[in-house]
Amino acid sequence: QYLDNTTNAARAIKEYNYLNLLIRYTAKVKPFKEVVATLALNNITGALYANNGYTFSYVYGGSLTTQNYYFPQAGFNVLGGLTFKW
Repeated sequence: QYLDNTTNAARAIKEYNYLNLLIRYTAKVKPFKEVVATLALNNITGALYANNGYTFSYVYGGSLTTQNYYFPQAGFNVLGGLTFKW
C-alpha cells in the first residue's frame, strides 16, 4: 500500500502477515434461548507491523526531504465476549 499517489516504493508500507484465532461456543442455558461465548486471540505471532500511514516531503536548503510516518498496530491481544439471546 502506497502512502501517496506517486506509486514510489520508498513511500509504501512494508508487507506484513499476522495470525488471528476466533473460538466460539454456543450453549442452551435457561432462561435464555442460547448463550454464546467468544474468545479472540489476535496477532498470535506478535508481528510488528503498520497498516496505515502518511508521507510528507519538503525542500530545505535546496534538497528534497521525504519523511514517512506509520501507525503501528497492536501486538498480541485477547478479546472475550458473551452474548445472551432471548
